[in-house]
Amino acid sequence: MDRHGLTHSTHRMLREGDEVRFDMSSNGTALQQVLGAIYAIERLDMPIRRQMAPLLRRALTWRGPIGPAFITYMAGTRTSDVSALADPRAWALDVLGFPGGTVKVSKREVMLRYRESLRLAHPDHGGDAAKASKAIIDITEARRVLLDSI
Repeated sequence: MDRHGLTHSTHRMLREGDEVRFDMSSNGTALQQVLGAIYAIERLDMPIRRQMAPLLRRALTWRGPIGPAFITYMAGTRTSDVSALADPRAWALDVLGFPGGTVKVSKREVMLRYRESLRLAHPDHGGDAAKASKAIIDITEARRVLLDSI
């Protein structure tokens, strides 16, 4: 909410299952909205400000609609799953079917689970054709997240 006298607006990101949606009730011009975002950042501690400034610059290059694809673009991932944004490693372990509490995995284990998960998700092997595309994207992103953390 803007507190600098520009206008009053509320922007919320809401979770619906594993997806996100935006609820934007805004007043004022686009310039007022951008200034409101910059003013909101000024209230944050300096380490957080240093993380947020590049995100604002990245947001300026987005040319699509505001929705799940925007979140994946901003987060630098290929999935719009909210859990992946909150804790990417835990999400990746879950997607590839590692048991709860798994902490350390090897490259070999990741690749075995990745191949098995792809096979199960693929429509040619009994996977749901309507969900195969998202499942394959998520499985591939989970593999990347885990291999990057090894």
